[in-house]
Amino acid sequence: MRIRDAVRDIMYPPDQLTIVQTPSMIIITAPDGWTTRLAPDGTRVKDENTGIERKTRWDGARLVSEIAGAGQLLPGKAIQAFAVDGDNRLRITVQVEGGRNSQTRTITNVYDKKER
Repeated sequence: MRIRDAVRDIMYPPDQLTIVQTPSMIIITAPDGWTTRLAPDGTRVKDENTGIERKTRWDGARLVSEIAGAGQLLPGKAIQAFAVDGDNRLRITVQVEGGRNSQTRTITNVYDKKER
């Protein structure tokens, strides 16, 4: 069940996220406590609870994360990108290649910055 929840959070992230950056890691936390760790230096990070593995790097101002290990729930190649647009909003775009009919699917979620 955890892998199913993880894939759901990748494809349809919650309405609110808390993002913290340390020198070596970016940590994204959902309101329910679900945490995603990203190492922007290209190091692979595996979630031991789900088996999902991410390889993340900076591509200019975008943070790009290649996702693997979700099996049948997320077939093909999945890439999640994080970028701040001109209106200072965070755009999270997930692109899934392969799967049904070998079509590429793209989902974009937009977040307004909320000061704490």
